[in-house]
Amino acid sequence: MPREKDEQIHTGELLKAGECEKASQGGLLTTLAGSMRWSWVSRLLTRRTDDFRSMMEAENKLMDVAKDYLRKEDDLRNIGKILSADRSEREERDVVAKLRLANVERAYKERFQDNTISQKRKDQEVKRLDIEEERIESERLEAQIRRQENERRLV
Repeated sequence: MPREKDEQIHTGELLKAGECEKASQGGLLTTLAGSMRWSWVSRLLTRRTDDFRSMMEAENKLMDVAKDYLRKEDDLRNIGKILSADRSEREERDVVAKLRLANVERAYKERFQDNTISQKRKDQEVKRLDIEEERIESERLEAQIRRQENERRLV
């Protein structure tokens, strides 16, 4: 399919054997004007693409805001359920904390009682040993007194 003389050849096109000579027939001014026109068109297309991209980004942001709005609206509709769930969670934590405290207090009291009983047993053992020591001492004194009496009788 032969090209007409007025039709310009764009860069990057594949040319047939005879068309290459036609493309080179244009002068420097024609080539510069064509390249300037294409750079202007390219800038216009780039700007248009950038505008479209920014419009798509704005639309995506708007959709995200709309989703957030709908989520928050749903949360507000269910605020009673959310608050009751939070309240029951807090109450459960309070019950667990009270149970822990009661267990700790009971363990402390048990240890205190054990220590008290242990100390009383130690005190009783000391008293028993003191009494035993006094009994042994009194037996020793009685034995000494008997010995002295026996010695007096013999003398």
